[in-house]
This record gives sequence, C-alpha cells and structure tokens, in this order.
Amino acid sequence: MSSERTRSAGSEETPQAKTSEELVKELTLSDEVLEQVVAQLNLAKESGRCAELEETCGGLRISNENVQKVTLDLIARLEKSKEAYDEAVKRLERLIVPAEKRERNHVEEVAKLEARRAEEVRIAEEFRGKIAEAKTAEEDLRSKILEIEGKCEAEFQRAEELSASLTE
Repeated sequence: MSSERTRSAGSEETPQAKTSEELVKELTLSDEVLEQVVAQLNLAKESGRCAELEETCGGLRISNENVQKVTLDLIARLEKSKEAYDEAVKRLERLIVPAEKRERNHVEEVAKLEARRAEEVRIAEEFRGKIAEAKTAEEDLRSKILEIEGKCEAEFQRAEELSASLTE
C-alpha cells in the first residue's frame, strides 16, 4: 500500500508523496470499487432472495390453484344445496297448502259446532222455562183437581145424605 500512496520518479524507486488530488481520486476510485462490491453483494443477496421469492411465488400459485379448485367445489356444493333447499321448500308448500285447507275447514267446522251448541243451549234454556211453567201449571191443575175433588166429594156426600134422608 505504501507503493500505492507514493509515486515513483523515473527509474529511481524513491517514494514521493502523492498530491491531495491524486489521493482523493484514488479514494474515490476505492469508493467506486467499494460501491461495486456492495452492489455485487446486494445483487447476490437479491438473486438469493429472488430465488426464495420465486419459490414462494410458485407455492402461492399452487395454493391459489388449490383455492380456486376448492372454491369451484364449494360453488358446486352450494348450487346442489340450493337445489335441495328449493325442492324441500316445494315439498313443504305442497304439504302446507292441504294442511292450511284442513285447518281452515276445521275452524269452520268448530264454528258451526259452537253455533249449533249455542242454539242447543238456547233451546234447552227455553225448554227448562217451559218445563218450569208446565210444572207450575201441573201443580195448579193438581190443586184445582184436589179442590174439585174435594167439592165433588162434598157433593157426593151431600147426595148420599139426601138419598139417605129420602129413604127415611
């Protein structure tokens, strides 16, 4: 290195001091060389990184393809599920409509039965009233019959008394 920093004059090997400009130029060149070395190192690192990134990218491509396949499979399964759901809904609608009709008919039948029951209750109450009136009338008739019977008995006794007095 000392030979790099000294300059030779002619055939003599006498070291002479370099000028500051020469030193700056030499150091600048060294910086350029250093930058080239750093650039080469970075390039080497980047090429290693590039290989790593290419490997990662390849893995990502494969993963992406797998995801696309799984997605297509899921879409197909979803379509089948939708079809099955639609069929189930149609089947339930076919079952619900008759059930609703039966329920509506049942409600109408219950309403008719309740109306008939209410009419029967009204008629029964009316009959109870008439029966009570008939019992009252029967009791009145029985008391009248008893009264008439008592009068008839009295008349019959009187007729017997008159008949006995005529025979005497």
